Formats: sequence, C-alpha cells, structure tokens
Amino acid sequence: MQFLVSIILIGSSLSITRQMNHISEMNLGLNPDQVINIPLYVEVEKEKRELLKNELRSVGKSAKFP
Repeated sequence: MQFLVSIILIGSSLSITRQMNHISEMNLGLNPDQVINIPLYVEVEKEKRELLKNELRSVGKSAKFP
C-alpha cells in the first residue's frame, strides 16, 4: 500500500513539475516591454483618473478599463 501511494505521489510531482515548466515557458502573446501598468487606485483625484481613462480609450489599442 505504501509503495502504491509513493508511486502516485512521485507521478503527481512529475506531472506538476512538467505543467509548471510549460506555463513558465509558454508564449503569452504579448511583449512585456510594451505593457504599461498605471496604478489607478492611488490617491489621485477622480477627475484626473477619468481624464486618463478617456485619453487612453481614444488611442484605441485598449478597450477594457475598470
């Protein structure tokens, strides 16, 4: 019984390791150097936040904003 459990655990570990390697090497379809991250939830006036959102929407590349 212990031998069966150890085989199952070893097999599961190998499978998880393969999946993690695949995920870390997978092409995400975007270039991280071309991604802009702007923290919108810092203490910035709401009007300035809305102005920034509207300006970014007018550029056209990104359509989703919170």
